[in-house]
Formats: sequence, C-alpha cells, structure tokens
Amino acid sequence: SYNRGRLVVEVPRPGRGEITLLDWPNVPAWTLRATRIGVATVLRMAGRQDIRVDTTTTPTGARYLATWR
Repeated sequence: SYNRGRLVVEVPRPGRGEITLLDWPNVPAWTLRATRIGVATVLRMAGRQDIRVDTTTTPTGARYLATWR
C-alpha cells in the first residue's frame, strides 16, 4: 500500500471499470505499474477473463481503464 493518493472506482457497465488515482501529482512510473498489476490481479482472482488495464497519467494522478469478460 501507499501513504499517498486515493483511488475512486466506478463500474459504469459490466466488463468495464474506471479507476481514478487522485491526490498524487507526478506519480512515479513504478507506482503506476504496480497499481495496474494489482487491479488486474484482483479481477483475475474474482474469475474475470481477458483482462486489460490501460493507464493514462493526469495532472492529479492517473486514470486506469480496466476491461474484462
């Protein structure tokens, strides 16, 4: 876990998750990667398949788009 930032998660429809990392400007690349891997791992453990997690940095942190079936 990290002592900075916060994640906000929305599932606007089945098979799509939008995760926003807030309050962490200039987040390090290793943190972005670790969070992306964590999101994919949780989805895999929940039985989801064909998981893809993409990351885009923002001025206040990052946005992750997770898709699965």
